[in-house]
Amino acid sequence: MTTADDETAYETFSMTLNRRRLLQTSAATLLAAANGARPAFGDRSPQGANIAFATAGEALAALKAREVSARELTELCLQRITASQDTVNALALLRGDQALAEAAAIDEARAKGHPLGPLAGLPITIKESFDVSGLATTWGNPNFPKTPASENSAVAERLIAAGGILLGKTNVSLMLSDWDGRNPVYGSTRNPWNLDRVPGGSSAGAAAALSSGLSFLDIGSDLGGSIRQPAANCGIYGHKPTAGVVPQRGHVPSAAPPGLRAAMMETPQFSDLPVSGPMARSAPDLLTALSVVGGPDGAATRALSYRVPPARHKALRDFRVGFALSHPDAEPDTDTLAVLGTLIESLTGRVARLEEGWPEGVDPRRQRDLRHYFRATIGTLMATPEQAAEHARDAASDGPEWVQGDYYGAFNQGFSDRRAAFVAKETERLALRAAWQRYFTEFDVFLMPVQTRTAMAPDALTDEIAFASHLWFAAATVTGLPATAAPAGLAPNGLPVGLQILGPHYEDATCIGFAEVLARDGIGGYQKPPFAI
Repeated sequence: MTTADDETAYETFSMTLNRRRLLQTSAATLLAAANGARPAFGDRSPQGANIAFATAGEALAALKAREVSARELTELCLQRITASQDTVNALALLRGDQALAEAAAIDEARAKGHPLGPLAGLPITIKESFDVSGLATTWGNPNFPKTPASENSAVAERLIAAGGILLGKTNVSLMLSDWDGRNPVYGSTRNPWNLDRVPGGSSAGAAAALSSGLSFLDIGSDLGGSIRQPAANCGIYGHKPTAGVVPQRGHVPSAAPPGLRAAMMETPQFSDLPVSGPMARSAPDLLTALSVVGGPDGAATRALSYRVPPARHKALRDFRVGFALSHPDAEPDTDTLAVLGTLIESLTGRVARLEEGWPEGVDPRRQRDLRHYFRATIGTLMATPEQAAEHARDAASDGPEWVQGDYYGAFNQGFSDRRAAFVAKETERLALRAAWQRYFTEFDVFLMPVQTRTAMAPDALTDEIAFASHLWFAAATVTGLPATAAPAGLAPNGLPVGLQILGPHYEDATCIGFAEVLARDGIGGYQKPPFAI
């Protein structure tokens, strides 16, 4: 929090917490949780800090068994948010009183035996970029009005309907466009693995909150790795769904042009690139959340329905696995390769098939350049006429076709191309998707790095590093395929490394399921970070 009003709001909120429970959560318990490994989930009391690091599935089981109440669990999360605000700063906005009231209502409904939703009583958060009724949606931009949203976004609506207790909104990088997790409105979010490193972006607060045990589920958004990259930096799980599965309604800033806002109310997916998806501390939790937020929206619900197809396999030995760990344009550093190389070696003889190399017909460089191009076409929706004219002039000076690997040339051309050129590139994009689909008739998943580096210091971020990692992000973004980021282990520098698992179109459960069997077989998985309280 950066403004005087924000600080006052937090002080007021802290004073309204249940003092008895705050005192019962002893300093010794919190200190032990900060310095030790995650203990067994045996202490179910809300005063036991270990329940904060449980998976969503474990917490839901404890709620259903009445080993902990929704209000107690919500109080604990709100206490932890307040206690971590000066260090991690994961939450941008809170709805503490509402959350406590909603949790109490869930407890009452459960006591009376009323039917409850799949997330009943579970404390959750959501990225600041989604509309939540009564809270502002600024995308971290101080020039955008802090006008409270009048309606919930599609994903917020579904989470609340499923019984989730929405604690508040998690912090973002300015305009969802960087890895640093900072903006002038809500300040900087820090990485709980190393407070001097960035948490990643743009779903920065979501990843930091989950890693720190402040929430049990979050929903992020992803156009250029904005779910996958912070998940990798903070050592949690993040899933970029198949494009179109999760509706985008209400994922737009308060200052968006009225025409765009109205259009998004009528169509669930205004582009095939940006997606919304779940983030969690376990792979099964991703599937739980996706089952809640996925599916048609608006008029489409009259004709369409959605279910997550089951994973192709349930055992590691049955998966057919392809992989690529390096590329001349996007070579991971030695720390990242040390972890991912060891993971691939551990699969030898344990999976049905293991083969290195990109699919036939897939050029990773071209995927990256097309991602930049189509990112610009989306940018035109938010551009002023003056900005559009400027980009058109830049594109004209770059010539009729951008040079391969030229980010700015690709971006500028995307702003100015005429329809025929755009259609040609869209055809190329769909041909890439078809090539991947052919590949997935012989393979089940494709493994690659999430990014080329572990979490960096803010002043170490460069355009060159970011553009290199976009080669790894682009494979799923351009094709609309699902991709899961899973914690693969700790690098020699002590920071988490993420594995990216690409899967077949609409078969989100296959890449999520592979992440699950890896952890079940002792490969990777969530670990509590050292700077979580």
